[in-house]
Amino acid sequence: MNLIQRLLKLAQQKKLAHFYILEPTQSSPNAQAECETFCHDFLKSYFSEVSPNGPSTPWGHPDVQVLGNRIDQEEVTTNFTVEEALNFMRYFEFAPINAPHKFAIITQASRISTVVANKWLKLLEEPNRDTTIILINAQRIKLLETIQSRGILLRLNNFSEAPDLSEFLDFLNESKDLTLGQFLEKNQKGQKDLNYWTDQLIIWESQMPSGANEKRELGQWLIQLREMDTFHQPSATKWALFFQYLKSNVFHRLIH
Repeated sequence: MNLIQRLLKLAQQKKLAHFYILEPTQSSPNAQAECETFCHDFLKSYFSEVSPNGPSTPWGHPDVQVLGNRIDQEEVTTNFTVEEALNFMRYFEFAPINAPHKFAIITQASRISTVVANKWLKLLEEPNRDTTIILINAQRIKLLETIQSRGILLRLNNFSEAPDLSEFLDFLNESKDLTLGQFLEKNQKGQKDLNYWTDQLIIWESQMPSGANEKRELGQWLIQLREMDTFHQPSATKWALFFQYLKSNVFHRLIH
């Protein structure tokens, strides 16, 4: 049983802990991407079981709060502000919306200052029901004792094989020479929806030597997709904008 399966079993038994610290077995250039992918895959599996009609992308789910920047966003290294810490705490004042459990992912352990940690002491000591916090410590830095002592360590095996992206690469190579009309006709009624290919795009980008611009553009696409889902934009509009994103940011980076 792998780590995701163990957590899913705990969730089924209503035994998930309130606070986990997620670390790789060793620091590596890809450790942050691997930790974020793990959280994404766990949440996607959990929500597909308990709220199958909810958003299919975990980062857009109303019962998921993310504090800190993800790998698909421009890097920020300054400490979390007190205002950010207080806003994070307010998230736990409300019950879950679409699922029996709600989650918060803190993506950057290095940005927690002593001041912020002290603000969170009560939150970590007196957990709210039906909530779980996952703190990503991808570089395995020494955490403040007030944080370390309150979390359960999850050790992510980062010696696993790289994700199989052959299907996504086939999709890209088949799409790059199509016209917009051909792309829409091929994909609008396909078996794999747009959220599926966006998830594959995130994984692919995490394996690429992406710069700040690529991360920023991907982040903008995810925000745009979430807004289109919220306002129920037509499927053709979303696929057309996805095709434009691929033409501008992805196709020219394929290895021929």
